[in-house]
Amino acid sequence: MRPVFDYQSRIQYDQGIYFYEKDIVKLNYVINGDVEITAEIDYFSAGFGFMFEKTNNSGNRQGEDLYLIKLGNNNFSVYRKQYDKEERLVFQSCNYSPIKEGSILRFVKKGNVFEVFHENELLGRFVAPSNFSRYNLYVYSNAGNRLKYISANNNSPDVWITNIENTNGGRIEFTKDQIKIENCKKDCEVEQHDIFLMAGQYFLDYMVEDGYVEPVVFLSSDERFDDQKKNLLSKSLSFILEKDDYVTLKFKSRDCIIKNIAIKEDKKSAYVSTGEINKNSTGSYFDILLDRVKKVTWKATIHGIPETEGVYAKHALFETSIKKYSLSAGSVLIGSELNYEFDVFAMTVKITQNGSAVSIINIEADKDEERIRVFRNLDATVSELSVVNLEDQDVNIILQETYKTFIPSSIKSPVLCVNEEEIPLDLSSSFRETRVNGVPQYVFTNWEREYFYPGEDFVLKNIFRKDIGSIIVYGIKGKINWENIYKIDKGVNDVDSFAQKNTLIHPNFYEIDKDNHIINIDENILEDYTLFIVDYLKDSSYCVNFNKEINMYEVDVSISDEQAYLIYDYNEGEFLGTSSQYHSTNINPNTSQYIILREGI
Repeated sequence: MRPVFDYQSRIQYDQGIYFYEKDIVKLNYVINGDVEITAEIDYFSAGFGFMFEKTNNSGNRQGEDLYLIKLGNNNFSVYRKQYDKEERLVFQSCNYSPIKEGSILRFVKKGNVFEVFHENELLGRFVAPSNFSRYNLYVYSNAGNRLKYISANNNSPDVWITNIENTNGGRIEFTKDQIKIENCKKDCEVEQHDIFLMAGQYFLDYMVEDGYVEPVVFLSSDERFDDQKKNLLSKSLSFILEKDDYVTLKFKSRDCIIKNIAIKEDKKSAYVSTGEINKNSTGSYFDILLDRVKKVTWKATIHGIPETEGVYAKHALFETSIKKYSLSAGSVLIGSELNYEFDVFAMTVKITQNGSAVSIINIEADKDEERIRVFRNLDATVSELSVVNLEDQDVNIILQETYKTFIPSSIKSPVLCVNEEEIPLDLSSSFRETRVNGVPQYVFTNWEREYFYPGEDFVLKNIFRKDIGSIIVYGIKGKINWENIYKIDKGVNDVDSFAQKNTLIHPNFYEIDKDNHIINIDENILEDYTLFIVDYLKDSSYCVNFNKEINMYEVDVSISDEQAYLIYDYNEGEFLGTSSQYHSTNINPNTSQYIILREGI
């Protein structure tokens, strides 16, 4: 077989690239991940295609491993060269041959699958033995063909639509939190359709590097051709929707990097990475559940409010189902550190500063109100927060030392949590069952639930936290629904679905042996109940759940130590990758165990 990997030939720039001889021409891009290449060619001589060369993270050749995807005279073939070994992997017939002038071809790489299309007809498909995460790209052609234009669309998420027909040599690359447009002869367009927004005022926010971009926002139902006539954006990049509607976001550019794209209600709010799929966030707040506490006190400083005001304002000092309270209602000044005391029975909030009264707010709520919302969409710091529960326990929430963090959904590995000594925490398998629109949903939690019969030793299986409020005991009477032991409706410690007749046992009626992890129930009440449920917050534990609202993993860590660290496979650079290197060991775990790999060992 005559070698096809021959670099010695000539080309001429004449209405594109004209090939005087068979040639392989390197593109000036290092490609990450998937790519779709659109090319227009004058196909006069059989032989045209693309070559992919594996590289390392620096763009240098990774040994010599090359694939050529080639069209001939009614045939599709794939060649591979590894160092001095060259072989033909695929040779099959297809409906494509010279002479074709102005022929449009699409070469698509997705994972380890390569496909070639002429217009919408599939000409050939090849599955490589492994994926290419990073590679150089070359154009191959026989003598007499002309490449009139070529454009590359790299790692385009499904929600973004690209128009690169007029770019002629340009490329669009989608990487973490950014879109890179480069070397386009005319404007390239990227757009996202049907973004649902409720009525109100919004701000388009993004960063631009190395060039200029023209943004456009318009109603998705607006079919006019002229973007400027239907553009909703003001010079300050704000726009107003009079009613709930769908909008389209479009960017036009020839050379630039667009980063951290977001549509915000609060112009000053920070950017939050969400992965490939756009997600709505309801903003910040905390809720006080009226049937679970008697009093809530906190110290806080409000640093700022969203710029939207009047009818478009979506922030509040306090909010119920029937009324919102602004900062002026409580005589609250931005930048002032104030103390708040909410009396649930009286439905009043007393606001003081250094012991002096500032104001008292009477909260109006519906008679069936279950909660009030506090500090909705406010930029604030809460330095102290405590509650008095129904058992008159004063629980300092700030000192609970539980941590919650979020991880992009695009990670490629498990999440490992370790303490300061790099000892792994226990990945919690404890869960609760909730219902969403009648469909059961399961949520992992650090709260373990165990049950004991009177007369048994209440020895807990796991190490528990020593904080006040970390152990909750229920006495159960009457009918028990065992299938609902983990089902909850009102919170992680709810047991109403398990047994309607349940009593929250006051801490005065039990003692906690912290060293031996034993609960000693007062003998005077043991015979009053047929069963006891113990919910307790595990120490050195963490759980992972997927948060659909923001398309991220939510990691909740329960640890008495000051710090914990999360370890997961996520490259903060330009691309995500997976490992194809394996090493066999003699490890035969007989229980759940962890393997930690450290660099340099």
